[in-house]
Amino acid sequence: MQGFVTYTSFESWQTRSQGLEPMDISFSLSLPEMDGILNGHIVGTRTHAEERGYYFRPYSIGIQNLLAQAERWIALQRKDRAKC
Repeated sequence: MQGFVTYTSFESWQTRSQGLEPMDISFSLSLPEMDGILNGHIVGTRTHAEERGYYFRPYSIGIQNLLAQAERWIALQRKDRAKC
């Protein structure tokens, strides 16, 4: 499991017809897959505020999906193997 952040802003990601920027696809999606990480979830997007500059804003849907997946894996690990 892996949570990752994008350099594409949330607004740009949602309005762009292609979705994420090419840099995000290669660094956040393609390269981790080469390391054997197949279930990544976006947990943050880069944004800019005048008072703080660039920072990563949490993406709650991605965080919830990552946590739900972890809970399912824990439940699977606790299952009685004789009943599987």
